[in-house]
Amino acid sequence: MYEDVLYGGFYTVTGKCKKYIHVAGTDEKDNVVTGRVPKSEFYKWYRKVE
Repeated sequence: MYEDVLYGGFYTVTGKCKKYIHVAGTDEKDNVVTGRVPKSEFYKWYRKVE
């Protein structure tokens, strides 16, 4: 599980491709979110949590 340190929220990686990492989880307002994040942004703003 990963935490978004920029906006808040917790996410799980559901897949990967060349340019994007696909994630699903909840945002800072507890809304369910799915989508894709560019790899450069993912490694910059997401950190692994236990």
